[in-house]
Amino acid sequence: MPYYERRSTKANSKETTPPPLWRHRPRLRIGRGLSIPEIKEAGLSIEEARRLGIRIDKRRKTKWEWNVEALRKFLGEIGYKKQ
Repeated sequence: MPYYERRSTKANSKETTPPPLWRHRPRLRIGRGLSIPEIKEAGLSIEEARRLGIRIDKRRKTKWEWNVEALRKFLGEIGYKKQ
């Protein structure tokens, strides 16, 4: 498993969450978690994101479009449907 993949908090799940990206100078680096506005923009609540094993960085207030797109792509890959 590559170093940036994180296992879900579910005991039986083997799905990995997408790493949040942060642009730093000319390159991207792995972040600590997705911001609350990014999670809301993707159509999830905080509780749903935690249930899926998505890391949340409560300190960040920014909303980056590439993180929202990566989260939506991840939700599509695992077949998540809002209940």
